[in-house]
Amino acid sequence: MKLTNQWLATALAAASVVGSAQALAAGAIKVGFIGSFASDAGRSTLRGAEIAIDELNAAGGVLGGKTIELVKADTREDVTEGIKAYEYLAESGEVDFIISGSIDDVSLGWLPRMVEYRIPTLDTWTSYIGIIDKLVEDFDNYKMYFMNVASDEALATLYIDFGKDILAKKMGWRKTIILQEDTAFGGAIHELVKDVLAPEAGIEVLDTIVYDTQTVDFSPIFSRAASSGADFIYIISSVNSQVVSSQYVKLQVPLAMTGVNAAALGWEYWEDTGGAGGGISVLSPVPSVGFELDDASKQFAETYVKRYGDSRPKFPHFNGFNAYLGG
Repeated sequence: MKLTNQWLATALAAASVVGSAQALAAGAIKVGFIGSFASDAGRSTLRGAEIAIDELNAAGGVLGGKTIELVKADTREDVTEGIKAYEYLAESGEVDFIISGSIDDVSLGWLPRMVEYRIPTLDTWTSYIGIIDKLVEDFDNYKMYFMNVASDEALATLYIDFGKDILAKKMGWRKTIILQEDTAFGGAIHELVKDVLAPEAGIEVLDTIVYDTQTVDFSPIFSRAASSGADFIYIISSVNSQVVSSQYVKLQVPLAMTGVNAAALGWEYWEDTGGAGGGISVLSPVPSVGFELDDASKQFAETYVKRYGDSRPKFPHFNGFNAYLGG
């Protein structure tokens, strides 16, 4: 049970720092969840938190036997709804700690509310380096924020090595066109690809196509890409990523497509693309593919599948592990 207490220990330590230790000691510990109830990412985070809380309560609670109460708020992957959700958790839910399964743009939306309410918050999905910059530049206001995900800058090492060793050296590709979703994550990764990966790998970026995350018809976008003269498409997608994947195959786009596609992290990816996800490479596998899970992660995964296996995501995404183990 030691590992599953890590995120709660972080919450209690942070609460003491921001002056809410007396509130935590007064009654039940209230933990808030903020994220999309309908997305794979949001549900994975929520379920990781639910399992951890249930196990802790079953083991006798925390802080001398206090139980943990979970309060949930839906962001719908929308910035405005995310701000409302954070306000609800703070004002109506009166939570002591918040676990977030929010996408980058939503986290950026509620971040000022976190500063206002001074609630320790653990982000399990967002990787936007700009939030860490805020923490570095203004520690007193942002010290209650925790990101247990590799930031964009950390992930850049993978992107650069992949670009040099595989895309340029092995495949011989020298020209690319970037397909970038219109999100904070998309913008951050685009800059890394354009300013760092491309020069180091000797790959020229011919054009960048920015698309809305609600796009359902990618035919004009892929037509533009195909006529660009590029050797391959570099996709940057973390929201509704299965749509662009399935249409790429359906439309038989005559260009290889690689890059960053969050949908491929889930077991549902092949089903979502009609079993036609081939031709799209990713840097990170599903957490259970290609290596052995440690004992704590394996136990969590087995519990997750037994409890939620009939509904998607059938296997926890990385942020589900983050919520359970707390980094």
